[in-house]
Amino acid sequence: MTAIGPSSPYRDIGSPDRDDVPVYQDPTTGALVVGGGAIPLAKILAMSAVPIAHTGTIAPTILAEVPIPAGVMGPNGALRVTAYWSMTNNANSKNLVISWGGINAQIWSAGFSSVAGAACQLMVSNRGATGSQVFTSTGTGVSFGTLPGFGTASEDTTIAQRIRFTGNLSNAGDTLTLERYVVELLS
Repeated sequence: MTAIGPSSPYRDIGSPDRDDVPVYQDPTTGALVVGGGAIPLAKILAMSAVPIAHTGTIAPTILAEVPIPAGVMGPNGALRVTAYWSMTNNANSKNLVISWGGINAQIWSAGFSSVAGAACQLMVSNRGATGSQVFTSTGTGVSFGTLPGFGTASEDTTIAQRIRFTGNLSNAGDTLTLERYVVELLS
């Protein structure tokens, strides 16, 4: 680690509640350095509030794809994914899917009808190894609260992966829109 001092690349941002504890920000990683130790921060890998609409076909359609660079998660890192969707409010089914990695593993999926929108937040976490993950179980629309279980995957995070947002309509005349999403790296 680079020494903290007058010639240090770290920028002093002060301590929020104590003047005797130096707080610096690493210009390369964005991590806070407090008294010589690092506090990891969430890093936004992708974020958009530009609506992406799906209509006119009943085929599953990729609405957005976020690349996850090779090696960024480390053995104990995680991704936090938040998404907001709107849809035609009628009895027809709309299916929303968030998938992870090269094998298209569904880490969140839900079918909706007679609602105008949905939101979810989930995590994909490495489990002490770069090839072992745990995530919210598939096939559930529950984002907070009771879950039927958790899913697992064995994607190699030392190589580039991706998060994919997909929509599927049962009636081509309906509309499903990915209103906004955020993918954050927690490591």
